[in-house]
Amino acid sequence: MKKLAFIIFLLPVFTFAQEELKWEQLKDVIVETEFDEDLGMELTFPDFGDNISKWDGKEVFIEGFLIPVDIEDGLFALSEFPYNSCFFCGKAGIESVIQLNLKSKRRYSGFKTDQILKFTGRLNLNATNAADLIYILEDAEIFYG
Repeated sequence: MKKLAFIIFLLPVFTFAQEELKWEQLKDVIVETEFDEDLGMELTFPDFGDNISKWDGKEVFIEGFLIPVDIEDGLFALSEFPYNSCFFCGKAGIESVIQLNLKSKRRYSGFKTDQILKFTGRLNLNATNAADLIYILEDAEIFYG
């Protein structure tokens, strides 16, 4: 019984270990594009500001619009804006989307485009891998807090 009381006492501590990340904070980046002759396409090179750099590797949660990228492979992004206004449609900057690298490999086929959800995970600032977005939420899970 004492163990159960102790666990219930500590539950709020574990639940609130993440900090809320706001979309405004993700705008602390300068993004440049350069044409890569070898690949025959433009590549994005972010220069992260000091304020967002402090968040790199931290456990965070953020709310946004779900954007399915490839449902079969479980690839999703979270956007500050709904799909018709998001980065993929060319109406917003690359700083307005976060790649979700899901902790669970199960399919999230029940999600709908533009469904508003909160996700938690470890923020990764990506300045080196052009195949991924500049912001990645590693071990992402739905956040119910």
